[in-house]
Amino acid sequence: MNKRFSILYSLNRCAICGKTKAQTTIHIHEVFFGTANREKSIQYGCCCGLCPEHHTIGPEAVHNNRQNDLKLKKAYEEAFITQYGFQQFMAVFGRNYLEDQEVEKAERKRGEVEEAYHISKGFFDN
Repeated sequence: MNKRFSILYSLNRCAICGKTKAQTTIHIHEVFFGTANREKSIQYGCCCGLCPEHHTIGPEAVHNNRQNDLKLKKAYEEAFITQYGFQQFMAVFGRNYLEDQEVEKAERKRGEVEEAYHISKGFFDN
């Protein structure tokens, strides 16, 4: 199994309440879970730290609370699009969780990042 990492939040604190490893146990949650998507979440950094109360225990836990689950999915989809693009997200996960304007915003941000990279690359090549 690949080592888990996150493209958005620290794995050392709960992405929902902010508690750290010093305050509680932190579970690593694959945001796009299930048989098909767990390994893809690990591969692409769609993992986050969650305290037990926000992972599996209680009414606010992402495995018990669809609203909190969707908040994480939307946040990670936006971060994924910024890094890899919307088409790649759909090719990997096959389902969109964002509104059209949110996808467009993430794609614009991706374009700005790519443009900045190409400008700085050219600067350092001279």
